[in-house]
Amino acid sequence: MKFFLLSLLIIIPIFSNCYVVAQETITNSISKIVTLKNGIEANSVKDKDYFIAGKVRFYEGDTVLKDDINLDFIEDEDENSTDYYKGIIVDGDLRVEGDVFNLEDDYGKFLDVRGDLYVENLIIGGAKVTVQGNIYAKFFTIQTYNHGAILADSLYVPVLLAEERTPELKTEEHIKHYLYQDYSEPKELNYSLLKVIFKDNPEIVMPLSSKESEFSLEDFTAKILDDEAEKLLEKILDYQKIFYPTSTVKKEKSEKKKEEDIPIDPLDFIKKYANKININNKEIEIESVTDSQLNNITLLDLSDNEFVEIPSFIGNLKHLSNLDLSNNSLKEAPELLTRLKDLTHLNLALNKINFFSNHFSKLHSLRFLNLNSNKIRVIPKSIKENKNLEELNLGENLIVVVSKEIGELEKLTKLSLSLNQIEEIPTALYELSNLESLDLSYCRTVISDDIGKLTKLTDLNISRNPLKNISDSIFKLKSLKKLDLRDSSIEKLPENFSKLSELEWLDLGSNYFDQIPKVLTKLKRLKYLNMFNCRITQLPDYMDEFKSLKNLELDGNEIKSVENIHFPPLTTLNLDNTHLEKISSSITDITSLEELDLSSNEFPEIPKEIGQLVNLKSFKVGNYKGKITKLPKEFSNLKKLAELDLSSNQFKVVPIEIFELGKLKNLDLGYNQISEIPKEISKLQALEELYFSKNRILTIPKEIADLPHLKTFLIYGNVIYNVPADTLDSDVEELQEYLRNEGILMRLFKLLF
Repeated sequence: MKFFLLSLLIIIPIFSNCYVVAQETITNSISKIVTLKNGIEANSVKDKDYFIAGKVRFYEGDTVLKDDINLDFIEDEDENSTDYYKGIIVDGDLRVEGDVFNLEDDYGKFLDVRGDLYVENLIIGGAKVTVQGNIYAKFFTIQTYNHGAILADSLYVPVLLAEERTPELKTEEHIKHYLYQDYSEPKELNYSLLKVIFKDNPEIVMPLSSKESEFSLEDFTAKILDDEAEKLLEKILDYQKIFYPTSTVKKEKSEKKKEEDIPIDPLDFIKKYANKININNKEIEIESVTDSQLNNITLLDLSDNEFVEIPSFIGNLKHLSNLDLSNNSLKEAPELLTRLKDLTHLNLALNKINFFSNHFSKLHSLRFLNLNSNKIRVIPKSIKENKNLEELNLGENLIVVVSKEIGELEKLTKLSLSLNQIEEIPTALYELSNLESLDLSYCRTVISDDIGKLTKLTDLNISRNPLKNISDSIFKLKSLKKLDLRDSSIEKLPENFSKLSELEWLDLGSNYFDQIPKVLTKLKRLKYLNMFNCRITQLPDYMDEFKSLKNLELDGNEIKSVENIHFPPLTTLNLDNTHLEKISSSITDITSLEELDLSSNEFPEIPKEIGQLVNLKSFKVGNYKGKITKLPKEFSNLKKLAELDLSSNQFKVVPIEIFELGKLKNLDLGYNQISEIPKEISKLQALEELYFSKNRILTIPKEIADLPHLKTFLIYGNVIYNVPADTLDSDVEELQEYLRNEGILMRLFKLLF
């Protein structure tokens, strides 16, 4: 995806002198091409954790580069050329007197900096940028949705633009403005507001759909790289001062207070840091744990604590079978693990582990190992020692080499190697005869015909790989129930696809289909079909032949009409951003529907027939250029509705039909023209999330205090005068308490005067 739907979240003021002061310490260095062999440490690299196969450009010591760094792959690049390299390693700080960028969103050369990185703008599509220290960007940092990743300790930047996935930072971000696209949560800046910011420069406006404009990431990047970054930054900062004097009202999950001193006493340590604990396989209250029970701990959850190391007493918990150390800052697997002979489950995901430790080979009881989101580069030969492994997750690492010994894990049923840089899958992997789930997505590798040997596979993810065609060997996977082929450059399905007779779940999104393939109607067990962002312009007349289909995802296509289409009895239908011009009877006749997403389309009204969808639990018609002004009275028939999105339309009042929906938990009326929140809002006693951002509201009614389950209330972008700004910036409970107290005082005032 090469476009951005952005939203604004104020985080932390940036320290303006950080960029200038720090860069004075860097000295020049000259690079050399170094060849790193598979699985062998390069002598030229001081730290012994590089296992990158192939040629790299290596800078020894602190370095200054006076030109931009382009991390895109060069098409038809000669790998035998003396100038060819796969990535850049800097064994020290790096200052770039220009920009670091990667415009292609499917992969790129890597950049690995052992110290800090100083740069004008950092723009990453598909490349991976790893910085052991901090990143100091002068104007913009951009990270897109796809294969690219930015990993660092901290990021110092005026504006961060992110699309779905943000940089992975180990400490607090120092970011002034946060423009972020997230499809599941509303943020503070959407497409329509970006048009306001850039009204005098319309060619840089981010489109909601690439179908509506040829605008792309490269276009916006070109503006930044063409010496316009400072001007764009100034526009955003000026706009924020005018339109965002206050932020949001949101109840946040309280974070555990971290102290520098780790208790020496094991019981004190566990009471302070444990999230969950089992004694003899039964969960108990952490505060009630006694010293005598420590030896009987079977499960210990120490995740989310930022540990650099863990205390040695954990190695003495001889009955410990399940240990969760995920989301900490461990650089290697602790040696004390080797003393835990009964350990069957080990979670080390989201750490900074650089290599697959030999310590694991001594854990002979280990059945489940999660090393997702670390910095491992090689799966070594020692993996064969873990004979009892049933599930292994090595996704989101830096893996280039997979040793053939992985084929000796005969008990393995689930394996993830997603989001790595694997050059070649060893044929031995396809000898894992008991494998039931395999994830090779985002690996940029060729899938061998040997995959047909994995006859027990029920779940296969080979999305975001350069497939183009589907190998006949896949049709040997007779047990397959779930198949992900998203974004694989596929244009058509062969007739043999019908041999996957057990298939229940299929993702064909972001491929080159111009029609829903008829062969899919032969899959009699198919329940879920995703054809997001293909090239479909109309639906076929055989839709009713999908007898078992329950969930149909067609968002991002160009389906202007679904007239006279007979859908099967769906429970979920997604036609978001399909240029739909009318909600026809073909949709309102699907009375089995529980979720209906018609967001970002072009119809001006909701028909009264919508009231027929009495099983509907979620209904979305949010639209950045919406025209809807009212709801039909029949809308009140939707008694089961729990989620309703009417954002970015033309409502001037809150529709009264909404107040009949007693099960409503999530209501979004943001970005309309509403001037008042009526007191009837208190009828919606089930509300948990309420959005009124960017309307014309002046006061918050006291009835908001009568919503017992409210967790999130967004009201930014309105000029509120009856509630102090500091209360608006507090959590929901504080706001409700203020409204209750003010209500009592006002009633007393009226009685007295």
